[in-house]
Amino acid sequence: MAFLDQETQKVVVRVVYDGPAEAGKTTNVQALCGCFTERRRSELLSPGTDGDRTMFLDWLRVDTGLVAGRQLSCQFITVPGQRVLSRRRNLLVSLADVLVFVLSADRELLAESVACFHSMKEKLVPLPPLVIQLNKTDIYNALTPKEAREALGLTPDTPLVSAQASEGTGVRETAVLAIREAADAVQTKILTLGISSLQGRSGESNEILSWIKTAEQDDGRSLVEVVLDARPLPQSSNRLGALERLESILPPGDDIGTPQLPHPDVASGMIWPANRGRETLRRALLFECEPVPSHSDFNRVDAGLWSFFSRKKSVMRSTDEAKAELLHHARVSIQLGALTLPTLVWSVSHGTQGGAWLWSVSKMPSSLDEHLQFALQKDDFEKVLYFLEQYLVGLRQVSELHTQFQLAFPLGLHRFGLLGESLHYLQTPHDGRGEDLGEALVQPLNLGIHKDLAKSYLEKAETYFKKSVIDNLKKTWISSQQVPRHSVESPRCVDDPSAIAKSHRRIALGRFRGRANACAKFPIESQG
Repeated sequence: MAFLDQETQKVVVRVVYDGPAEAGKTTNVQALCGCFTERRRSELLSPGTDGDRTMFLDWLRVDTGLVAGRQLSCQFITVPGQRVLSRRRNLLVSLADVLVFVLSADRELLAESVACFHSMKEKLVPLPPLVIQLNKTDIYNALTPKEAREALGLTPDTPLVSAQASEGTGVRETAVLAIREAADAVQTKILTLGISSLQGRSGESNEILSWIKTAEQDDGRSLVEVVLDARPLPQSSNRLGALERLESILPPGDDIGTPQLPHPDVASGMIWPANRGRETLRRALLFECEPVPSHSDFNRVDAGLWSFFSRKKSVMRSTDEAKAELLHHARVSIQLGALTLPTLVWSVSHGTQGGAWLWSVSKMPSSLDEHLQFALQKDDFEKVLYFLEQYLVGLRQVSELHTQFQLAFPLGLHRFGLLGESLHYLQTPHDGRGEDLGEALVQPLNLGIHKDLAKSYLEKAETYFKKSVIDNLKKTWISSQQVPRHSVESPRCVDDPSAIAKSHRRIALGRFRGRANACAKFPIESQG
């Protein structure tokens, strides 16, 4: 809390930046250095930092205006966002005179941001003045300020700033709001209780670092225990509740029981990658696990941002069989290279009455199909073309992988997704013959895109696939858009001219698909 520095006679307040990992807390404080002259600020210090990740804190002091006739000095502090470091986070937020909560505008990270926000509110009673920053608002399909307010359950008077901290946008505005909140609170306290009431913990970055280390030594809990204590939900058996609900969506008559979700303490050789995989499972199982009813061949359980998938009928009856299956999928994931989801984990679990299931665990990004549908609704044709080109990139990459490793890839817009700017394949290829590429190339044209967009899409395709193949596709697509002359003379067309036109286009498009498949089998040759 605020204190009076006896040496300088300055009133010192602390503005603590809280939020989930990689939301942009450190980026904010780094950008603040450019907002104040060196005469008014200290150097930015990050004691104990490992690489570019905050392990303890970032610390910056800025001298601002006056409060109650005394110089006001603000310490800007960021907390480490990683859940495993939540003990340090809790210590630092307890020092806050004002709390700035930074969350990403990425919709896929919203659940994690909300969980982090509510866990912070539970631990800070009473809650200090609060400023919210919605960061990374430049990304595609970003959360709006209204959506962020509703998700966090903010009161109308809670200030919220939209920002792009990496560009400096919204950084100064956030800091100014926080300084004003701190100054108002300190002024009220001094006027009510006197200057002697400012008895907060003194100290700069190194002293705060020493305090944190001493507190951790006195705590005695392991890092795993810290993570469990930091989870957003009480220690009721989320996994057991999920298993009970999972039974209702499994095929009846299974003679080896209900599959269990994989556990972080699974035996060696039953999880890939080993170290990151165990940490991923620990994180995922902190959230409420909710089975997703499905008519497909997969069991699916969602846990916050994480999704667990397992084939309903792919039950293995021995540990050796399970281990071999896991190794096969791990090898395929390695072969996919950058197309593999960076959060992907493979793990084996055992059924309630024996047998074993192989689960994939990952954060699932929005598919290209979802991105395209949204862009089409907004008439954002520039984005439509961008996502179409990403699709062509993905098709080209999997065609090369098919040729290299003889892997069969299910194809389609919903098979690819974007994490930021990175393209990933969302399913698992298998051994055997690949699907026909022609049908996959046709799929975007079935979304009702404008004829000019369709032409641009096919022209872009020429840079990824053999020109003769794309020429055939272009000719057939153009012909599929033309209504035969005799259709206007049809009596039926007089009553409903659009119906006969749609019928002819449907027939032409069917021929187009057949011709596309005939001239676009795996493997595909690139232009030149």
